[in-house]
This record gives sequence, structure tokens and C-alpha cells, in this order.
Amino acid sequence: MFELDDNSPEAKAIFSFGDLGGLAYEKEDFESAIQFYQKAWDAIPEPKKEWDLAHWIMNSIGEGFYDLGKLDQAIEYLKEALTCYRGDVDSRINFSLGRAYYDKDSIEQATLFLQTAWDLSEGRAFQDEDSKYLYFLKK
Repeated sequence: MFELDDNSPEAKAIFSFGDLGGLAYEKEDFESAIQFYQKAWDAIPEPKKEWDLAHWIMNSIGEGFYDLGKLDQAIEYLKEALTCYRGDVDSRINFSLGRAYYDKDSIEQATLFLQTAWDLSEGRAFQDEDSKYLYFLKK
């Protein structure tokens, strides 16, 4: 894994675009949020997936597509997030993937990712989320 120096030009660009993406997201302007997060992704040096911020940015793009109702694109980016450094142990990414598969009625995949999210977070990934996902997993 590589870590950027917070004062490096790349880190400043990544954080700046990430902050703008977060602001757009708060305003529910998901298309703009995705664009800002994509710019943050573009600012990560190669090999992109080996940097400490990679899984967070890919997850943010996936979340944006999820909130736009574009489940196939959401799943694509969330699966990419899992392939980034430490993405495979991120309960949030697993929860988001499980949620997207659930909403697509892909029950087997939903179960797999929601159970992984539960196991990784000891249930914390389900806090502040719609209870239907926890009910689904535990029934």
C-alpha cells in the first residue's frame, strides 16, 4: 500500500475533489458528486488501486450511482472498490454491494455481501440504514 503525503499536490487535489464531491452529495446532486469523485480518482498516481484512498473514492462513485438508481453502474464501481487496497475488508463497501444486489433482486449475491458486511463490522454497517436489509439477512 502507498500513502500520499497530505501536503503533496496529488493529495491536495484528491482531497479537494473529494470535498467537492461530498458537498455535491449532501445537496443530492449525485451526478456532480460522481464527476468530482472521478476527478479525485484521476488524481491518484499509478498504480491507482494500491493507494490508501482508492477504495474510498471507488466506493463514493458507486454510492453516487446507487443513489441515481443506476444499480448496474453502482455494482460495477463497488466491485472495483473491493479490488483496491483494503477494499476487501471494508464493511461499508460490502454493505453497499449487498444493498445494490438486494435492490436488484439478486438474493444470493445480496446475502453474500450483506453477511460479509455483518461479519466485518459486527453489525455496525447496518446502523442508520433501512432495517429491511438486516431483516432480510437475519430471517
